[in-house]
Order: sequence, then structure tokens, then C-alpha cells
Amino acid sequence: MNSVVLALVLMLAAFVAGCASIDSGELRPRFIAETARDCEIHHVPMYKKTVTVVHGLLVYSDQGEEYQRKLIRAQKRLFPHAEDDVFVGGDETGEAEVFECPECRKARGQWTIAHPNPELKKG
Repeated sequence: MNSVVLALVLMLAAFVAGCASIDSGELRPRFIAETARDCEIHHVPMYKKTVTVVHGLLVYSDQGEEYQRKLIRAQKRLFPHAEDDVFVGGDETGEAEVFECPECRKARGQWTIAHPNPELKKG
């Protein structure tokens, strides 16, 4: 029994030590690339772009929330590398470097024209 308790204590100590050593700079949004690569959708080279890091809670009307769901689904399928900003939890702000695909940017523009945001009033 004592060896089981000792093993659990050692595993817990290793886990806590590992968690404490994580540098906040290593906690990056999944789409921030470390090295240049081709876009997995359009198979063209991407370029580095600096975007704003934004934190906070986004609140939408029911209609706006449905639009955001559609936009996120389309982004995953059609233009995953066309970000203007990066939303993060906590109170981090500043800038981040991401890789952008020029074809993703075009696809996002076309999608946005075909699917106007109902919360943006015309005129």
C-alpha cells in the first residue's frame, strides 16, 4: 500500500512541476504557426502577418450568434488562414504573428459578400 501512495505522490509532484514550468508564451492559439508552410486548403505558400490580440467576451443577438456559427463553420472548411485578429482568454493583449493564405483571404471576402452579417446595418 505504501508503494502505491508513494507512486501517486511522485506522479502528482511531477505533474505539478511540469505545469509550473509552462511559459505563457508557449500557450498560443492553435492557428499561430511557428514555421512557414503551405495552406492545407489552397496548397499555396502563406506569409507572416501581424494581428491584434483581443481578449474578452463577445456577445451577439440570436441572429448574430447564428451568423457567427455559420462563419466559423465556413472558416474551418474554406478559409482557415484569413484572420484579422486573435481572440484569447484572460487579459492578454498586444500583437501576434500568424500565417495568412492569400487564397483564404479571397475566399473569406467572397463568403462575406455572399453572406452579409445581419447585425451590420446598411447605409
